[in-house]
Amino acid sequence: GDYVDHYYRIQGIREAVGDALWIGLLALFIFLWLYMRKVGKEGVLKAGDLAFDMALMLGILAAGIVLSLGIFSLLQKEINLFAAIIFSVLVGMNLDYLLHMYAMIRRGEALSWKKTAPIRYSALTTTLAIASLMFADLDGFVQLGIIVTINVPIHLASCYLWLPFSAAARKVGAGSSSVAVPKVDILASSGVEGETQPEKNTQLYGWLKGGAEGSLVRWGGMTVGLMLVMGAYFGLEHVEFNSDFNSLEPVTRTPDFREAARKIPEPNFVQEPSFLLAPSKDSAKIFFSELKTRLNDSNRGDDLGYVEQVESLVGRMPSDAAEVAPKTKKIEQIQELIRINQEYMAALDGDIQRYSEWALLAEVPSEEALPEYLLNRFSLRTGGLAPLILVYPNQNLSTGTSSLEYLENSGILYARDGTPYVLASTQLIAASVLKRLIADTRWVTIAPFLALFLVIFGIYRRLSWVAMALAPLVGTFLVLLCWNLLFTVPLHVYNVVVLPIIIGVSVDNGIHLVHTYQVHGKDFFGPFWSKVYPVLVGCSFTTVLGFVGLLFVKHPGMVDMGALAIGSISISVLVTLGFATWLHSWTHRG
Repeated sequence: GDYVDHYYRIQGIREAVGDALWIGLLALFIFLWLYMRKVGKEGVLKAGDLAFDMALMLGILAAGIVLSLGIFSLLQKEINLFAAIIFSVLVGMNLDYLLHMYAMIRRGEALSWKKTAPIRYSALTTTLAIASLMFADLDGFVQLGIIVTINVPIHLASCYLWLPFSAAARKVGAGSSSVAVPKVDILASSGVEGETQPEKNTQLYGWLKGGAEGSLVRWGGMTVGLMLVMGAYFGLEHVEFNSDFNSLEPVTRTPDFREAARKIPEPNFVQEPSFLLAPSKDSAKIFFSELKTRLNDSNRGDDLGYVEQVESLVGRMPSDAAEVAPKTKKIEQIQELIRINQEYMAALDGDIQRYSEWALLAEVPSEEALPEYLLNRFSLRTGGLAPLILVYPNQNLSTGTSSLEYLENSGILYARDGTPYVLASTQLIAASVLKRLIADTRWVTIAPFLALFLVIFGIYRRLSWVAMALAPLVGTFLVLLCWNLLFTVPLHVYNVVVLPIIIGVSVDNGIHLVHTYQVHGKDFFGPFWSKVYPVLVGCSFTTVLGFVGLLFVKHPGMVDMGALAIGSISISVLVTLGFATWLHSWTHRG
């Protein structure tokens, strides 16, 4: 039954990944269609031109995916099912860069190396953050990092190569005045810089700018920052990992089996065993006998401290005449004892009488006489009993802490001569995955921080610019840790992959903020609000659309992944605006 259950779980994961991909790609396609429709309403391009440019964009996106898969196939023969989730996210990221460049073309700007620097920096930081996954232990993480590292440069090169052939570029080249973009050209129409903000946002801008010039925002922002630091400190202590992997997987399509399994009473005196497959029957017998001796030793101390008992069919099965003889003699003695005391046995309970009747028919077991239900469970595919030893732990392994302790102390058992024997079980596999996940989580958060710090410092060569670029990233993680203090969100093998993406998106926001400050100085807030911030919202929106499909699948782990990504990216956008408001207040202090 367990194998059938696992089979349907894998099928459920495949269906969930497929559904998430289609929903995410459909959402991105609809967004692109709405974008081009708005361009058409502005009278910028004709219907044929719009259709051509949209087909060109879809071709660029599709070609990038195909080329990435082709190059990836040269490195690895198969793609992990988990890694397939990244493709809808990649399309969202790539659509961001593509629309940035397309808007530049519509404004009549050339796709020069200098003018597209912010786009390249955005791609560089996001790719660098996600590329840290290549150095993780889990294969799914490694493949995610490789695919993103391959895809983003290919996509950027495709944009530089093919967008100049778009209908918008041809009309600009022909001197068509109709290609000029209206003043209100932010993400709603282009995703890149414009001149003014829509009327509906004028009051909000005035409120933000006016409030930012007062001391309340300046000192209030510092107070909020200190509170976030304190909350994040305590929230860090509440970071935990979900070790119940069954809770992350979809409900299987075998309700009858699951319902029957629930009706089987759980024994309270024995835990689920781990399995030890010895090299041979002889070695299994020897080690099984040694383990029993060590467990029964009154002076064993910490030896096998996490083991309750061991059992082995092959260890108890006599294999030669020397082992058969003493067992035969023991059976004969028991049978003789029953015959001598027949009158006494007749007065005992009916169950005991039944046992005695069985004992009178007993004989030394042999492999040929074993019932089929035992042979099915303990035989090798090649035939014969498997040299298998069952090791029962002395504690429940349902929690991550206990399973990790058992893995560390009893994952490998050593014979007295130093021979290692490796255990395997669902609990131990889950514990090993959890152990790697904890290590990878540290890597995919700390490594991108350090790498991005060095890269940004190499770009700006000033610590003040570096601090400004990293501020949205730091603020986002402070908010997330404070949230974790109030509502603990366990990390697991699905949602932890979102962390480097959050890092990349947050640093992207910071780089655009630095670029605006470098151009406009302390009067940056007006241009930032009217030109840059809508772009950041749009960039984040396309990335969020790549994750939106995960919210609608019947897979708890992937739903968690989508929720964390969408929530964190939204928080990053708000934190960036909050920091920009505070920075404006600080630069205009009396």
